Amino acid sequence: MNSEALSVFPRVDLAREPAFQLSAVHVRPATREVVGFSGLREVLEPRVMQVLVALARRRGEVVSRDELIDSCWRGRMVSDDAVSRCVASLRRLGAMCGCMAIETIPRVGYRLDEVVANSERREPADPQVLVAVLPFETLSDDAEMAWFSEGVAEEIFQAVGRCTSLKVLGRAASFQFRGPRKVVSQVAAEFHATHVLDGSVRRHERRVRVCAHLIECGGQTTLWSQGFERELSDVFALQDAIAQAVAEALREALRPDLDTAA
Repeated sequence: MNSEALSVFPRVDLAREPAFQLSAVHVRPATREVVGFSGLREVLEPRVMQVLVALARRRGEVVSRDELIDSCWRGRMVSDDAVSRCVASLRRLGAMCGCMAIETIPRVGYRLDEVVANSERREPADPQVLVAVLPFETLSDDAEMAWFSEGVAEEIFQAVGRCTSLKVLGRAASFQFRGPRKVVSQVAAEFHATHVLDGSVRRHERRVRVCAHLIECGGQTTLWSQGFERELSDVFALQDAIAQAVAEALREALRPDLDTAA
């Protein structure tokens, strides 16, 4: 990159980066800590923290992959997978603490948006509704697909938080329901969830198919179901598309009387 670009987007030196606030959490680059409410304290890998700093510097704006590589890897040749894994780690952090959402801009880069509680754009929540987003089943013998399945569910957490004010069961609680424990009646009995969002992921050669469905716990009836299919090379765009569609489906299925127009 030229010197002008570097002056706009300087390289990240964690030891010299000042601490900053990201929604309800405090980020300390020098010690790689993210500190929040209720004793939250996460220590990030150095490269993951560098990417967080780089995106947070320009929150709300699109940051290209080339800019991230130049800023965080000092311009060295790195694979797209190295960048993607750092972003995936930050998405997991965002889902856990509710402080940020990272959107993939296909073939361009990423945009970090701060998630602020009680946004004026959110509709009133129904206090009787509690949605449990379960980890999606992997129907392929592929470790990469297991990682992708986790990412899909975490993207849904973020999308529901951005687009609705529905109460969503915490990740630690809902993600314990795997394999034989993934029973709708058990989720309802243990945590009083009213609805469950579940799904599956299947890979065929270079394409991936994701099926998602929303279940009402009381009658164990399916309120909504949809399939998505994309090229595997565009996994984060696929995760974003699924998450947004699910958030919209939840809004329509659970709050049909709301006017969601901007």
